[in-house]
Amino acid sequence: MAILFFNLHNQNKVWLFNKQQTHHTVIWVLFFIKNGKPYVFESASKVVYTPLHSRIARGKNKNYVIKRLKNGKLSNNEIVKLKQVASVFEGRPYDIWFGWDNKYIYCSELVWEIYDNALT
Repeated sequence: MAILFFNLHNQNKVWLFNKQQTHHTVIWVLFFIKNGKPYVFESASKVVYTPLHSRIARGKNKNYVIKRLKNGKLSNNEIVKLKQVASVFEGRPYDIWFGWDNKYIYCSELVWEIYDNALT
């Protein structure tokens, strides 16, 4: 389980994230599922699982960064809980207004909600 950071070609997101002084425009949660192949769980037009290679191909210059929790390892129970919490959000539409109501959900909110609800 890791968090991936990407840069996109979308100028609106580039402006928004430059204002927040970050070097990346989008984040997703990574799960290794479906016969051991990596997928990202992303909030695109709706929250879906996408093959990692497809997601990387859509990023700017195919660059990405992978980050993990500082303490490094999650227990099997924690990973199961993260996946259970993630399943609640699958299929929800993307939040173009960046609100926190969870009816609609955007990329960094998705990561926050999954980790916050599963591990705290």
